[in-house]
Amino acid sequence: MNQLRCGVESCATNRDGCCCRSEIRVDGESARASRDTCCSSFQLEVPGMTNNAVSQTPNPRSEVLCDAQRCVHNCNGCCCASTVDISGEDAVAAGETRCRTFRER
Repeated sequence: MNQLRCGVESCATNRDGCCCRSEIRVDGESARASRDTCCSSFQLEVPGMTNNAVSQTPNPRSEVLCDAQRCVHNCNGCCCASTVDISGEDAVAAGETRCRTFRER
């Protein structure tokens, strides 16, 4: 499990800087920089709608599944960094988010 800090305030599963999911997925199989990654678990928050598929309780520790093959923190498809930072100010789609923890091998 990773300490997951989420700065994507427009995501439906973000509460108080924490994700309400027990796991997320970071995409970016051929990423060479943070800008080449994204949180594919992102869901745009729609006012008045709730996501019944996900607990709405902030979870400071989540498993991070990772497709970024060139990241030093990728350990067989899981992130082995102790802390993971996801960003995406004003994101309206997954491709507008980033894994700021990404570091190229």
